[in-house]
Amino acid sequence: MFDFPGIYQEADNISNKTQKCYLLVLKLYLTILIIASILFTYFNNVWEVKIVNAILSLVILALSFVFFCYDFQGIWYNARAVAESIKTSCWRFAIKAEPYNVEDEEADEFLLNTMKHIIGMNRDFQKHITACFSCNEQLPSSLIKIRLLPLEKRRDFYHNYRVLEQELWYKNKSEYNNKKSKLFFALLVLLSLIISVFLFLSLDKTNSFNYPVEILLSLLSIIFTWVQTKKYKELNKSYALASYEIGFISSQKNKITSEEQLSEYVDNSENAFSREHTQWIARKDN
Repeated sequence: MFDFPGIYQEADNISNKTQKCYLLVLKLYLTILIIASILFTYFNNVWEVKIVNAILSLVILALSFVFFCYDFQGIWYNARAVAESIKTSCWRFAIKAEPYNVEDEEADEFLLNTMKHIIGMNRDFQKHITACFSCNEQLPSSLIKIRLLPLEKRRDFYHNYRVLEQELWYKNKSEYNNKKSKLFFALLVLLSLIISVFLFLSLDKTNSFNYPVEILLSLLSIIFTWVQTKKYKELNKSYALASYEIGFISSQKNKITSEEQLSEYVDNSENAFSREHTQWIARKDN
């Protein structure tokens, strides 16, 4: 493999850190909700518990303001879109695919200008950029070395380290999201069934047991919120389709015998991959 430019590492780092922070805050928010629901249902007569619940309500309020004021998803998605756009440009450059199938000096200048343009077009990303990776190479020597390889070696390098790797990544992601989708669907059905049973049992006037219906309803709402956030089912289908599409493109590898065919192969592959980071932008806008 080769090293990616410092600005790619910066965008990748911002995206990963913001995603982790967002999911951590969301988990904390949902956990506090279920804890507050349990305490309110069963221990609300205890003075100390009332104080705890009052404090938890303030924490929930504070976290709500955090979600409202800090655009976690917008920063996360936008930084990921920047990172993937730069990654695509680097691969095109390394394999000498269009528009980098020109003289090396011209291609170097073109790649640098492309990265500047990507950053310049993303004002939101600029607001969160740091100097963490500013000393790293913006045009890594390992990236340039790939351009010097013969056609066959560049073709095999791209096929092995880009196409096959992406095909496997999408396949694994699809299977992971499929498992999670089925798991949470089963959990939602089970909770709904338990709630229904408890509600019917509570109709018996001789039964004085306090069934935790409110708690289970809160848990049901929390799980539904988590599923909606993670979009397991939607991503399962999207990743599966991408994996098959990449597989079709991959099968054309052995037919490549010229620079023009290699450029077309890279172009088709990168267009398939780029749907992912254009989806990041679409999710940010939604």
